[in-house]
Amino acid sequence: MTLKTGVEAKKALIIGANIAADAVKVTMGAEGKLAIIRNKMGFAPHVTKDGVTVAEAIELEDDFEELGAKAIKETARKTVDLVGDGTTTATVIAQYLLNEGFKKLEDEVSHVELREGMELAVNDVREALKKLKKTAGYEETKQIATISANNDEKLGQLIADVYARIGVEGKVDVQEGATRDTNVNYIEGLSIERGWALPHFITDQSNMTAVLEDAVILIYDGKINSVADVAEPIRQAQSKGKAIMIFAEDVEESVMAVFVRGKLEGTFNLSVTINPDFGINRTNILQDLAAFTNGEVYDPKIKGEIKLGSAKKIISEKERTIIIPNEKGSGLDARIEILNSQIANTEDKIDKAKLVNRLQNLRNAVAIVTVGGVTASEVKEKKDRIDDAVSAVKSAIEGGYVSGGGSTLLYISKYKMKRKLRNGQKEGYNLVKQAIRKPFEQILANAGLKTEDYEPKLKQYGRGVNVRTRKIQNLLDKGIIDSAKVLEVALENANAVASIVLQTDCVITNTGL
Repeated sequence: MTLKTGVEAKKALIIGANIAADAVKVTMGAEGKLAIIRNKMGFAPHVTKDGVTVAEAIELEDDFEELGAKAIKETARKTVDLVGDGTTTATVIAQYLLNEGFKKLEDEVSHVELREGMELAVNDVREALKKLKKTAGYEETKQIATISANNDEKLGQLIADVYARIGVEGKVDVQEGATRDTNVNYIEGLSIERGWALPHFITDQSNMTAVLEDAVILIYDGKINSVADVAEPIRQAQSKGKAIMIFAEDVEESVMAVFVRGKLEGTFNLSVTINPDFGINRTNILQDLAAFTNGEVYDPKIKGEIKLGSAKKIISEKERTIIIPNEKGSGLDARIEILNSQIANTEDKIDKAKLVNRLQNLRNAVAIVTVGGVTASEVKEKKDRIDDAVSAVKSAIEGGYVSGGGSTLLYISKYKMKRKLRNGQKEGYNLVKQAIRKPFEQILANAGLKTEDYEPKLKQYGRGVNVRTRKIQNLLDKGIIDSAKVLEVALENANAVASIVLQTDCVITNTGL
């Protein structure tokens, strides 16, 4: 066991935090730089401007300093988990709070009063953002996406177009592609995260898909042990001249062999997909599928009548199956209402995410962005930027937008934080007041500009520095804007992590497993 206490413990934590923060903050703003991260497995290095990716790549040899670096990583990770962007803003604020907060503690300011003052300041910033923010329309989402994508206007428009089509409740799936071009495909039907069970079912070798037209659907909640288990629905399909899609938990090997032989010989037009996910979520997804296709889930343990669903077209890829319906399922609206109610009443983050994904799927609000590039490194770097842009746009639509470039937090610090406090609370309040200026200062520093040449001239909300032109401009008019929700969450997480570290007086490492 190794242990440090008091000032020695805090100093070690802050050294580690500074190492991580110094690496992250160089990526900030329109003139931010790239970081190159070595791949330990020998693959191509990861080139990125994504703050959380940079932070999580840092591993320090000193255990105590590594714990400090993890404080920065946690700040970044919590921010990206909640809003998907703003990690560098959170990091820059957290670094200042840690360094200057430590100095306050050395001056014997009460850590309790310091924390209380910091919380009061965060509340005031939150209220100021609420009053300043505006509702984001198409042009604003395009501008926010462009900025988050490192001023790539083409990507900015692509993301804005995606959300204009699928709405804020839609799902955007960003994947690495194998071509030069970046493309968007919209899923017009229900998407199941499982593809064909065997390549023998493939009908289109050029794109490795199994396609069924005018099909009935058997949703089998169990293992198919014999052909007799599904003989009746197969006969129904054959009598109607329709293809049949079978979803099942598993299929006995000998039965699958019969399916494959019948498919290849033309005895019946059939494809098989294994049921997705596990446990209760699998059951829920199958119920969604039934509501979408006007069918019912068949449980072989209960038996009873088999009610088949139907689809205009079914497309099975290697890892995904898309069902395009003939008509709207009669139970679909009720299913959507149930999901909306469950989402509203669920607090667990993981459970809520699953519910939201199911709702998006039922509403056909899914877009797949396939990222292209010349090299693997270029694709990864572009994917990071698109991920940031997607998250920033979603947050802006949900929570409004404010002037960008660090100008909003600077304005709030200068003109909207006037609470009168005493002693340690005053010190904590002023600590946050100064900390929220740091994103503005860092953006200018990364562009080679001096804060003192610009900051005194900024006296109105919306006016800030366009680092590309080196001029003070109305950033709202120029489309240089930020998501208000991203700024709020970044500050909250920076403050939360800094408060914990500043209250720490004992650090223990190497305590076993």
